[in-house]
Amino acid sequence: PAVADRLQTAGVPVVRIRPTSAAVRTALHTAALLGAHHRLEESQLTVVLVEVPTLREPVRRAAPRYWRDELRLSLHRLLVQEANRINASVTAVDDHSYMVTATRGSVATATEGFRVLPFAARVRDELGLAVEVGVGMGRTTHDAESHARAALARTQAGKQAQGFAVDREGRALIPAPRMPPQGGGPLKPKGVEVLARLAAKLEGGDTVVDAEGAGKMLGVTPRTARRLLRTLVDEGLAWPLPPNRTPQPGRPRQLYRLIVEKLGTR
Repeated sequence: PAVADRLQTAGVPVVRIRPTSAAVRTALHTAALLGAHHRLEESQLTVVLVEVPTLREPVRRAAPRYWRDELRLSLHRLLVQEANRINASVTAVDDHSYMVTATRGSVATATEGFRVLPFAARVRDELGLAVEVGVGMGRTTHDAESHARAALARTQAGKQAQGFAVDREGRALIPAPRMPPQGGGPLKPKGVEVLARLAAKLEGGDTVVDAEGAGKMLGVTPRTARRLLRTLVDEGLAWPLPPNRTPQPGRPRQLYRLIVEKLGTR
């Protein structure tokens, strides 16, 4: 009110807008969630450092001059492809290392809940290179990068592979191992069954679906389909894409890219 009075005194037209009780209630609820570190837990900044020992070693005289440049280019292209899957960005730090900036949620999906090194398997399979990886989280880019370097140092020191990630408090993130299925024989994960049913009904090679489309293909409600798609994400069988925001009110359309290639490896 004091600002409005001063503006009016200065001859500036003013329209005062008062928040409704619902708006105040929503703002307080959001503030409480943020204070409890819940609302942004999956969106917190995460940095992945990737180093290539082969490129770090001195150049051998027998090696062609362009060999390193071609290897760097191939590796950079591969990392960009992988980063695009999780809506991340890639920056070359120096001649032998790269920095991938993402969110905790996207990296957790790419690492099966921080259980496997990101990018390492594909780099090894396609380029024949071994890489050293460190993942760090933080409230700022500087904190996340510092924690990633600490995690990378653990990797280079030969400590257990499960400690390749450091959380925003500076502690090594070591997830609990997955429990084996109970019963007489191995159980087929529910996500694989859902993915197989969806893949059988996909048309034109399009692997992007939303809850409404998946519900029609599975014969369930959109709410149930949304829960099943989240199960696919948790099991590393789908990537959540950025919400498709539209001017219309309501929940933004959430898209998921199905990783149908996983069906041939199980």
